[in-house]
Amino acid sequence: MFCTLWVIIWQIYAQILHDNCMYYISMTTDNNTSRSDVQRNEMSLQSWDGMWNENFIPFHESKVHKDLLKHEKTLISHPGRIFVPLCGKTVDMKYLYDQGHSVVGIEFSDKAIVQFFEENQIQFEKNDSKFEKFHEYKSLDGKVSLYAGDIFDADAENLGRFDAIWDRGSFVAINVCDQEKYARIVTNLLKHDGKYLLNAFTYDGSKYQGPPHTSSEVDVMQRFGPYCDVTLLDTYDGFKPYHKNWGLDSFLVCNYLLQLKQGSANL
Repeated sequence: MFCTLWVIIWQIYAQILHDNCMYYISMTTDNNTSRSDVQRNEMSLQSWDGMWNENFIPFHESKVHKDLLKHEKTLISHPGRIFVPLCGKTVDMKYLYDQGHSVVGIEFSDKAIVQFFEENQIQFEKNDSKFEKFHEYKSLDGKVSLYAGDIFDADAENLGRFDAIWDRGSFVAINVCDQEKYARIVTNLLKHDGKYLLNAFTYDGSKYQGPPHTSSEVDVMQRFGPYCDVTLLDTYDGFKPYHKNWGLDSFLVCNYLLQLKQGSANL
């Protein structure tokens, strides 16, 4: 009886998630957007910011992601600089900070960034960033720097390069038409010997169009293969009851390790 009740609750929650995502997408899509764009469920920066402003953030997790914990030593074995794209207020950053790493994130929502510092009781200040298209929020000890702005404006000249990148919920949230550009920009932020842990999903894209978007191993190779050697670390069943409301009967989680190819144009 108890288990059945939780299944029902998850199904209701999933429908609310889907309906609200579609509401924000439709409300922030301009009148010139084609029907096909809306059918692909493309997310705009304004719709993303709207979800944060309305405190509709069911994707936020209160615990450190289990795949980061599982593959942490593969990703980085010594204190270093770690980049977290589309970071929101993920507690993964606090965990990495506590391990002695310097953490840099990019997030469009100022509200998400401020909440990260306040909820983790990290003193911070807002600076005029040298990166003119971003606002910088920085911990007073200088170990956490979060930039408010568009990920597509990121570059190594301003952010520097990183020993590691933890990509959970970023690549899969990017509109499919922008994923190749995203891969080029983010891999360019890696040091020559840096490592990139990518958390991705695989499901039947004809039944649900995202976000989060499905990415097969072939898709990942097409996006990142020109710049990186791609290794599939593991795949496991991530299917939850609410995925049924998306019309799905299968949902796989895949973790990839990316490392820059020698001679890559991004080096």
